[in-house]
Amino acid sequence: MRSAGTVQQLWWNKTSSRWDLLWASLNDKCDIFQVCGAFGYCDISTKCNCMRGFEPKDPEAWALENANDGCVRTTPLSCNNDEFIRLSEIKLPDLTNATVEWNMGLSSVKSDV
Repeated sequence: MRSAGTVQQLWWNKTSSRWDLLWASLNDKCDIFQVCGAFGYCDISTKCNCMRGFEPKDPEAWALENANDGCVRTTPLSCNNDEFIRLSEIKLPDLTNATVEWNMGLSSVKSDV
């Protein structure tokens, strides 16, 4: 049980050497921070997707609805034609219990990295 009161079942991912979420007692899995991993997003049907130009890093895990490893680029990075893409029908995270470090400045962020 987590401090927020949710129950989670984790499994040890040998490939990434970390615990990954297998199940959680939430109404909406998209409320879990980074459930779709890097370059991934949750849509309104609570399904993880990769942004355009990306694909699942671990397709087998994604088939089992574990997208924690996120997405990887399918084409080389080209900074010549940068643009924003519009994502529609995505589920934004629930920030009800989020906190802001008002006293943290740029120098302290750099030292934490």
